[in-house]
Amino acid sequence: MDRDNRWDRVEQAYDLLTLAKGEFQADTAVAGLQAAYRP
Repeated sequence: MDRDNRWDRVEQAYDLLTLAKGEFQADTAVAGLQAAYRP
């Protein structure tokens, strides 16, 4: 649990780890990183 009680972040991490539900989807790790860090 987050010490600052930021439940939105905890929920995001939980959903990502348990449901494979994330903000980004990519075929490769490199493509995912590039998509996440575009200006």
